[in-house]
Amino acid sequence: MPESTCPRSGCTRKPTVWGVCLEHYIEPLMPRVAAFKPGARVDPIIRLLGYSDRSGGPDACWRWTSTIHPRTGYGDIFAEGKLQKAHRWAYEYFVGPIPDGLEVDHTCHTKDCPTPGNGDPHRRCVNPRHLEAVDRSTNVQRSTAPEATVAYYEEYREDVTACPKGHEFTPENTQWRIIKEGYRTRRCAQCNRDGAEKQHAARRAANALKPPRMPRDRCKRGHLYTEENTRIKIRDGKRKRECRACDREDATAKRAELKALTGLTHPSRAKSKPTEPEQGSLRDDAA
Repeated sequence: MPESTCPRSGCTRKPTVWGVCLEHYIEPLMPRVAAFKPGARVDPIIRLLGYSDRSGGPDACWRWTSTIHPRTGYGDIFAEGKLQKAHRWAYEYFVGPIPDGLEVDHTCHTKDCPTPGNGDPHRRCVNPRHLEAVDRSTNVQRSTAPEATVAYYEEYREDVTACPKGHEFTPENTQWRIIKEGYRTRRCAQCNRDGAEKQHAARRAANALKPPRMPRDRCKRGHLYTEENTRIKIRDGKRKRECRACDREDATAKRAELKALTGLTHPSRAKSKPTEPEQGSLRDDAA
């Protein structure tokens, strides 16, 4: 069982997965953090501490000062050979693996925070003490109150009157939908039509490269399904039509291959050579 407090003398703080509290773990790393230069190839933990603003103390938010994802507002860190969310990596490093079905929530974010979504400053926090693994519903309930979020987006829609491609949000060019959090969002109808037409054009171009399909009255090799050339078989309770000409062609090809390998046209036509009578056989004894 892990200890409930840090084993260092006089320390009552909760330990991390490394056995000591957060302060005692990063204390010997501070000389390397102080010498850290942006872009240098160092351990991910040094990069995490070097890019985070910890001027408020160990209990305040550690604000991420490096790359911020433009869509989500979360910090990005390159660790273990791939780009990851900085707060999730900090949780896994100091707390432990994230259980399946859970997501990391910022406990420093409350309903009193004025800015929801991408503009939330708490999304940049990487302090492990402000992170907790919870399910989706708990994370949504802890976030900004729905009425405040709706008011925020209503004000946002009043300021933004066109989509990123310049199409104006007129009543005819606006499509509304309700997302799973219960918020009403809009999208540009013209962009939606352009995207659908682009997908259709790509699908038509891909289909044009495929070989033409045979008519339903012919097999894949072009043989006509006549009454004499059709065999009906039932497989898995379904009637299936087979081409007799294709069967004959396949059988001829197999015989030719067999003849090229063994010199025989069919295994059953192989003639066994007579064997010499063994010495001391019954015939010799009778003689």
